[in-house]
Amino acid sequence: MTSLAIPPLCTMCARRTGPMTCDAFPDGIPWSIFSSDVVHTSPVEGDRGLTAIVDADRLEAWLETRRRILGART
Repeated sequence: MTSLAIPPLCTMCARRTGPMTCDAFPDGIPWSIFSSDVVHTSPVEGDRGLTAIVDADRLEAWLETRRRILGART
């Protein structure tokens, strides 16, 4: 499990509707996604067919930060 040392990708997503909700998960973003354990750029169970919408440059910077913090665990 990761920690919130990595800012949640959700905070940059155009689908975000609240602190822990979005169009994909209106009843609450699963902790595995919010905590960055799961990168929601590919479909996951329960996302209603909606994945994260993030500017490409911001997404690449976020992924690089995640790789740097998690190292070989990614």
